[in-house]
Amino acid sequence: RGSVFPRASSSESLTDDEPVAESAINKTRMAAWLVKRLQQHGVSVDIYGTCGSLSCPRTDELACYRMLEANYKFYLSFENSLCNQYVTEKFYNILRYNVVPVTYGLGHELTGAPKDAYIDVFDFPDVKSLADYLLYLNSNNTAYNQFFRWKRFYEVSEHFGPRHPFCELCAKLVSGAIPGQASRKYEDFKAWHSQGQCIRVRCNRRLRQFLGMK
Repeated sequence: RGSVFPRASSSESLTDDEPVAESAINKTRMAAWLVKRLQQHGVSVDIYGTCGSLSCPRTDELACYRMLEANYKFYLSFENSLCNQYVTEKFYNILRYNVVPVTYGLGHELTGAPKDAYIDVFDFPDVKSLADYLLYLNSNNTAYNQFFRWKRFYEVSEHFGPRHPFCELCAKLVSGAIPGQASRKYEDFKAWHSQGQCIRVRCNRRLRQFLGMK
């Protein structure tokens, strides 16, 4: 839930000596597989929630995000399901802070978020390449801070843009931004949703190859 849209005016850019932190955090099953392999390649990872030994009170979400911003460079922002164009509030929530989301690009390119605002794991051929890049950013403040330059020109909204989401949908349908969709009708939405819209990690060659799964 959310969107990224242009600011009314630019704000100050980040400085090269702005303090940055280390490591990453995750909560999902796929993340657990990825975490294990990242650790094998020298990336330190802290795990919060039921799958880890660390915790952050759910009753004070704002304090948790501020803690993440103060102590971590990266956040493994993985959805609970791998579905086309499925992006939840966790992706937008972390964009509000100076922490770089590490995610998988199944639809994020359609959210309006700038490409240089996050790291897509599928931009790398394997986990080692991703780990090498994270370690590089960890040691190079100038390169790391490039991921926040977009905030000079854009801001994150809790809603899908300045207008109501259904207004956005209607505008896209009328403008033809969604080719062939204006007159399409689904008698059984549940059936459509189950036909190739979501994928299972163990059944997807691309994911298996990236994660080094046999």
